[in-house]
Amino acid sequence: MLSIYIDNAWEPSDFVKLFQSVESMYYKINARKDYRALFRDPYFWDEHLFSEREFAYERSYIDKLDRINRLLAERARYHTMSRDKLIVRRIHYASPGGIDLLGLGKACDSIANAIGRMVSYYDKRHLRREKNKQFAIKTKRKTLELEKERETIRALKIRNARDMLELERDFPDETREILLPLLVRGQDALSDRIADGRLIGAEAKKEQRRPQDSRKL
Repeated sequence: MLSIYIDNAWEPSDFVKLFQSVESMYYKINARKDYRALFRDPYFWDEHLFSEREFAYERSYIDKLDRINRLLAERARYHTMSRDKLIVRRIHYASPGGIDLLGLGKACDSIANAIGRMVSYYDKRHLRREKNKQFAIKTKRKTLELEKERETIRALKIRNARDMLELERDFPDETREILLPLLVRGQDALSDRIADGRLIGAEAKKEQRRPQDSRKL
């Protein structure tokens, strides 16, 4: 089970983005059977995802990544057996509150680790900023520091994505290269809410699904 801890005020769109992000990463980590075969099919990527015809109306590279993530999540729900799907077990909306999601252990562990690293990063950044208030920082220097921080959090997301891909060792190299930016993009919604103090932590817990959790959805 994946427990995500939240704080402060959340809008409906925040929950939508969080669930989309977690679900997207979960199904890439937990690629099974026919869905895993989909990742190894070069025709799927070339003819259905990266063709100019499919994305002619998309406004940016980020829009394309979001659309691909949505398409892959839809395919995953169809191909994944009911007992392996990600299920919302509990939502406790408070300050602080939490969300419990039932899923396979290795995927929950990996997502919890990714969130934990980003939480640690932003906690340390906050401490650095508090320390910097004691000094007069010139505008140019401050801009350079902010650019460095943005590059650092991107490097952290890439590290998280590579760790996730290591869980599925039968992915060919070309598929890993395609999935890497998708997994990095999937973390953006989480890191945005970590940065503003609304997503404050996560951990993976051992919990057996109840009989009714295994029924077909």
